[in-house]
Amino acid sequence: MKFDRTLKAGGGLWDEWRNPEDDQILTSFTIVTCEAAGPIRFLHHRQPVMLGTDDMATWLHHDTDTELLHLLVRPRLPHALEIIPVSKFVSNSKNNGPKCIEPAGSSHQIAPLT
Repeated sequence: MKFDRTLKAGGGLWDEWRNPEDDQILTSFTIVTCEAAGPIRFLHHRQPVMLGTDDMATWLHHDTDTELLHLLVRPRLPHALEIIPVSKFVSNSKNNGPKCIEPAGSSHQIAPLT
């Protein structure tokens, strides 16, 4: 998928844990996913939670009600997407570099779905 160059945001969580034995800090992060929106379900049955511009502050504010956050975790596409197929070369974890993102077919546009 390719986006235009405007700011995009997705739902994520992070935490820090301090080891009581040696005071080392372990920072962890995860991308929150949900069922895929209909227009991109052919790619995979899950997608990252995509936030609209108006939702970013709500997601980040520490006092946001949990019920409100649950409403944001749903299949939607707040921004237009361009789907660009790539070769199966990218599927091998040993492969890296520009060849992984070379177009391997015609792209198509997907309109926002909120």
